[in-house]
Amino acid sequence: MIDLHSHTTASDGQYPPEEQVARAAQAGVKVLAITDHDTVDGLQAAQPVAQARGMRLIPGIEISISVNRREVHILGHFVDPQAPQLRDFSAQLKIERESRMREMVHKLQRLGFPITMDMVNEVAHGALLTRPHLARVMVEFGYCKSLPVAFSRFLGDGKPAHV
Repeated sequence: MIDLHSHTTASDGQYPPEEQVARAAQAGVKVLAITDHDTVDGLQAAQPVAQARGMRLIPGIEISISVNRREVHILGHFVDPQAPQLRDFSAQLKIERESRMREMVHKLQRLGFPITMDMVNEVAHGALLTRPHLARVMVEFGYCKSLPVAFSRFLGDGKPAHV
């Protein structure tokens, strides 16, 4: 089995890189691409686990772009995680994601939600900030019943807190 689109806690995935690889191996995956949003930070931790389990790890990344005001995700496979250009690009995307998150938090505050950047950072555990982190804050503090509700009412394209 092959999985060419997998996320870890380096972006908005549920499991740390090592656990993501272990879970994939348990599920029978032989070739796994880790394609976190805008970062390759999870690859170094994933590689030794993949090697120990006899899996092939494909280094990847998922880049979000806007086309006609619509978000599109592009997967990159077989990237060089040590390439200076990729590292610089990823660092710039991190800055842009933090700025975007601040705007979304501000919009939610104007809507009456007492959400702060500290709350989002705590949920993210140092990972690249993504909308699912903000949605988790909204669910954790009882502002929404589920992640899909947070997206469909507030964070999705065209919704009041979307940036």
